Amino acid sequence: MFKKKIAQAIEPAAEARPAKEAAKPKKKKMTFRDAMARAGKWFRELKSEFKKVVWPTKKQVLKNTAVVLVVLVIVGVLVGLLDFAFEKLILEQLLKLATGY
Repeated sequence: MFKKKIAQAIEPAAEARPAKEAAKPKKKKMTFRDAMARAGKWFRELKSEFKKVVWPTKKQVLKNTAVVLVVLVIVGVLVGLLDFAFEKLILEQLLKLATGY
């Protein structure tokens, strides 16, 4: 019974597809004038979107740049210290294993 209901539900959908595909109009070839009109519209919309952007002030940019540079220096120093510590630890352990000292 359940299978019959599924089959009945699927059949109309399968029949509707070819009719829908046949009803699609053919796309006309885009002319140079159409392409230029679309490009012009795209640039006008782009300009409109750029007007909506809230640009940071010079003071905000300088402050954010300083924060980024400070964080970079701190992370660089931490990574360097960890690298140095692990290098010493691993080299000492390998030398102890290799030489027996």
